[in-house]
Amino acid sequence: MKRYLTEIFFLFSILIMVLGLFIMKSVMMPFFIGSAIAYISYPVFKRLEAVLRNKVVSAVLTLSVIGVLITAVILIVLPTIIVEIESFFNYLPRLTNKIDVFLYKHLGEHFLHKLNFNVTTFEKVIKTIYLQIGQLPVGDIFQRLFSGFFSVFGIVINTILVPLITYYFLVNASKMKELYLQIAPQEIRHELRD
Repeated sequence: MKRYLTEIFFLFSILIMVLGLFIMKSVMMPFFIGSAIAYISYPVFKRLEAVLRNKVVSAVLTLSVIGVLITAVILIVLPTIIVEIESFFNYLPRLTNKIDVFLYKHLGEHFLHKLNFNVTTFEKVIKTIYLQIGQLPVGDIFQRLFSGFFSVFGIVINTILVPLITYYFLVNASKMKELYLQIAPQEIRHELRD
C-alpha cells in the first residue's frame, strides 16, 4: 500500500477536483476554465517571465495574447469554417456522383445505387443537422450557444472571473504547488514533486 501512496494521493486529489466540479459546477466552472487556460498558457508565461523578470507583467501579457487569439478565432477562423461548411454542402451532390462514377469505372458496379444510397436524402439530412446547429451569422450562433447555458449576468461574471483566476494561477503557480505538497504526507512529497 505504501508503495503506491503517491499515485493514490494524486488520483484522490484529481477525483476530489472532478467531483467538486460536478457537484458545484456553476461555482467551480470559472475556476476550472481559469486553471485550464493557465495550465495551457504556462509555458508562454514562463518564457515572458524569463525575459521580463516580472511575474505581473508576464501574466498580463499572457492574458493579452490569449485574448487576441480568442478574438482572432471568433472573428476570422469561425466565419471561414462556416463558409467552408456551406461550400462543402453545395459540392456534396457532385462529390457523391464522382465517387459513384469512380467506383463504376474501377469496380464495374454502381455501389451507391446498390446500397440504395440517395444523394438528395443524404444532403437533406446533413443540411437539417447544420440548420439545427445554428444560422449563418456568428452572432446568432453565439446567442443560441449561450442562451441555453448562461444568463447574461452569468456571462458577464464569468468573463470577468476567468481572466482574474487565470492571472492568479499564473502568478501563484509555485505557491499553489508548494501548498499542495504541504497537504501531502511527508514521505511522498519528494516523489509527488517529481
